[in-house]
Amino acid sequence: MSKGRNRDRVVPLNGNHIELLEKQLVYQRKERLRMGSKWIGGQPRGADECVFLSHRGTIIANGPFNIALHKICVKYGFTHTSMHGLRHSYITELLYQGVDPKTISRLVGHANISITLENLLAHGS
Repeated sequence: MSKGRNRDRVVPLNGNHIELLEKQLVYQRKERLRMGSKWIGGQPRGADECVFLSHRGTIIANGPFNIALHKICVKYGFTHTSMHGLRHSYITELLYQGVDPKTISRLVGHANISITLENLLAHGS
């Protein structure tokens, strides 16, 4: 699922990432069978294609993700951030690693490089 029509994003993954995502899909399939008729699934359309769904098979809104992220930050003593904040951290880290802004723009799904450059300047990266 993506932010908008024709805006699917490609996220580079290594073998460890893929293995973890496959384990999550197996777990989710088991939960679906265990829940039986209580599993709503497919709501909204396309939810069954998502890797992470709610305990009832629906798409998770940003709020619960941010709450879970806050708990992780507190548990491990990290500065609190949001899912959107992690996106900016990802962009900043790519820049520090020497990835060119055009590639960063493509990776994060910006319509054009000027959006990426404006965000880099605005956030002091």
